[in-house]
Amino acid sequence: MGDLTDEQWREALRLWLKAKLAEKGMGLPELAKRLADMGVELDRRTLSNKLNRVSFTAAFFLQVLEALGEEGCELKDIATYLQSSESRS
Repeated sequence: MGDLTDEQWREALRLWLKAKLAEKGMGLPELAKRLADMGVELDRRTLSNKLNRVSFTAAFFLQVLEALGEEGCELKDIATYLQSSESRS
């Protein structure tokens, strides 16, 4: 886990977030609404771009966790998504 590149971490986080949304049965419109309720105004397209490119701040990531109803996450859990995706390739 310690030797993942920046690109690999971004991909793992992208996959983890996508899985969390699916696990919660939540689409981008609902996530955007929950973020808006917290004062983070983003349209669906901008939100999609941010999540797909993993181009956001740590603060935004924490806001997404809160909007998802997550109390936290573990790095090893995020890294597992990359390993799972690579084993399917």
